Amino acid sequence: MKTLRLTTFIFAIAIMVCSCSDHDKDRESKLKTDSRESLTDKAWKLRNDGAPSDQYINLQKSAVAQLRRGESVDDAVKVLEQMGLFYQIVGDYTNALLYYQEAVDSLAYLPTKNRNEGTIQLYGDLSSLYRLAGMQKEALAYSDSALVESRRQGGVMSSDIYVMRAIIFGEMGERDSVSHCYDLGVNAVRNGRTNANKEYLESYVNAERAYYLLETYPDRPDSVDRAVKFLRRTLEFDNADNTPYILSLGEGLCLQGNFKEGMQMMEEATEEIADQGDFEVLAYAYRELMQQYERAGMGSKMLYLYPKYQEMQDSLHDMKKADYIIGASIRYETEKKNMEIDMLANKLSLKKVQVRSAILVSVLIAIILVGVIILIRKRYMQERRRRKEAQLQRDALQKSHDDNLKRTQVLEQDLSLKRNNNNELLATPQLITNELQGKFCRAFDALYPDVISSIKKRHPDITPNDELVCMLIYLKHTSDEIATFLGISRQSVNTTRYRLRRKFRLEENIKLDSYIQAFPNVPKEDSI
Repeated sequence: MKTLRLTTFIFAIAIMVCSCSDHDKDRESKLKTDSRESLTDKAWKLRNDGAPSDQYINLQKSAVAQLRRGESVDDAVKVLEQMGLFYQIVGDYTNALLYYQEAVDSLAYLPTKNRNEGTIQLYGDLSSLYRLAGMQKEALAYSDSALVESRRQGGVMSSDIYVMRAIIFGEMGERDSVSHCYDLGVNAVRNGRTNANKEYLESYVNAERAYYLLETYPDRPDSVDRAVKFLRRTLEFDNADNTPYILSLGEGLCLQGNFKEGMQMMEEATEEIADQGDFEVLAYAYRELMQQYERAGMGSKMLYLYPKYQEMQDSLHDMKKADYIIGASIRYETEKKNMEIDMLANKLSLKKVQVRSAILVSVLIAIILVGVIILIRKRYMQERRRRKEAQLQRDALQKSHDDNLKRTQVLEQDLSLKRNNNNELLATPQLITNELQGKFCRAFDALYPDVISSIKKRHPDITPNDELVCMLIYLKHTSDEIATFLGISRQSVNTTRYRLRRKFRLEENIKLDSYIQAFPNVPKEDSI
């Protein structure tokens, strides 16, 4: 049975905001060095200073609104990820998932070289959220993405990721994988990049391993001895809240037979937890303490504690019901998102079939025309042979004139057909994939050959994705249509527009659409 500790204390590790993580240090460092302290940084500072959740959440909402107005100094991923994280901290998992998904959409427009620890944090947040929803497969997938980003950035935050993976594998009953993940976490601390105290980080990983050993192997003396050793090492460091470690160390000592010292530590830790008001952890502490009372033959103390424990269990039962509803909501939102992706893929597949059919029909028509031309030419040559020698030169000149006229007509038809196809491709909202994107860009360059080159000349740092968005804005497509072209949300389009404004360094009184559409270019009637 999974302990309540694994759903409360370990959850703080799962979302990677524990006091030993590099992520906190990075954010706090930015607060000290950036004289233009943003709303996002202020909200994070409020949260770290212990302010009520409604204060830092409301401030972060203002940061998101500022981002969507195009006035934020922070990148979109940072603002959206932190909004989702705050909702996750207070238990509003549905809203947390929405903001995380929007942040993932924004990553598509952020070059890999510009990604920082916020990307690792985002994937780690999603991993922990899906774990809470009972979707271990999705949780491991996002954990894989977090590891890829961590390795690219020198291994930063990888120990936190491996601890979370150990928790996930533990819930799946894969004990060998749990032990392997904790070993990898220790190696990551020793060999990875970090600004934190490596000795403490290693002891922290092993302390989490100690929880697992005591929970899974309480009847194995070697496992209990190992867990006690890990916990004693961790308590050598001055941490803000060592209460959970003290509780577990007391449990380990009792399992070793040292009831006097172990019971005293467990009772003192339980009193501290009661003062903190975390009744989930308190219910766990009551349960473990009653088990040790029973082992030590202290029946009166166990009976005294039982009513309090039962009261906590009733409250936790109601919370489990709420957690089940939340998990169902997350699964629904995920399935809804996957269905939308499948629908877009089906539309794209249908479009490909239509294009292939059109090509096949065109090829058949061309073959028929070639056959007809060959037949006509053959008959014409037979007729010409029967003509007199005097008419050969005149017939040859006439044939040359007729052939040139036919070629001109065919070329004009081809030019008109290609121009119409290009106009239709640029005007019809549809999901642009890698293959279709090339056709779209070539069609745009054919009809408006000077626009993108003019923009790149003035702004050489724009990316291919930026060029695609500029094309859609130049064609006067709405934000909804741009979202359809790119397969992203309307909010993500607004975020992209804001990023372009910053790259172009536009003043507030200049509209992005007007600026892009003002680049000199006149559609050429003879462009293909």
